[in-house]
Amino acid sequence: MSNKQAVVRHDIGLGEIVAFSRKFQLWAYSVSHSQLLLRSKRTPDCPTRIDIAFRGVVGMKLPWILDSLEVTIAEQIPGALQREISGLTMDQKQLYSCRSGEFDGWVVASTVSIAEDGEGYDAPSPIFEPWLIGAL
Repeated sequence: MSNKQAVVRHDIGLGEIVAFSRKFQLWAYSVSHSQLLLRSKRTPDCPTRIDIAFRGVVGMKLPWILDSLEVTIAEQIPGALQREISGLTMDQKQLYSCRSGEFDGWVVASTVSIAEDGEGYDAPSPIFEPWLIGAL
């Protein structure tokens, strides 16, 4: 992978776990596009940047900082979580489980995309549409 070239993956399969042993931050949220961007910056130990973009977001429960991240599509919704998401529109949405250590969070969204590249701290994401519109 060259420094500028992004490797992009769209969505994850049912039962599949996408896991990263690195710090992520809640980087951006666009109300007008209903999109959420989580970012893991490049560090001396991690020479690439990873962006995770959720589209069609209708709800989320996440901290600002995640020391690691594991994302899966929830196959079953526990009773306590059903009450938390009961007011959300679930039509054509998935419940993405987002675990970081002992924290169990979630995002209700239509899709998720993952991009890994060699870009810097503040470079636009190749998968976060609010930034892409300005770049066209």
